[in-house]
Amino acid sequence: MIYLFDYHNINDDHKAAAEECAKLIENIIPDMASTIRERFNIIQPKKIPLETSELYNKLKDYGIEPSVQGYMVGPDGVHIPMLAICSDIIQLESFYKDLISK
Repeated sequence: MIYLFDYHNINDDHKAAAEECAKLIENIIPDMASTIRERFNIIQPKKIPLETSELYNKLKDYGIEPSVQGYMVGPDGVHIPMLAICSDIIQLESFYKDLISK
């Protein structure tokens, strides 16, 4: 059996080893060096903040709590949140009616 690395339990030794690997390939494959640093939580990827989204804030105003299901990486490397919305039909109808009336 081949065990997968647990990226949720990264310690300082893991980070140090990952940084050494990133330094070795930085001049050859810069994107891979950045990916290693992101994967091992050495650097945080750029993310679109939800707080700046008009849609996200409007949904919250209606008591609809979108949850982040993961991220899609845009062409510029910025992580774009993927949202799931779960709500009852009454809240969604209210939101929809307000949306189309404007």
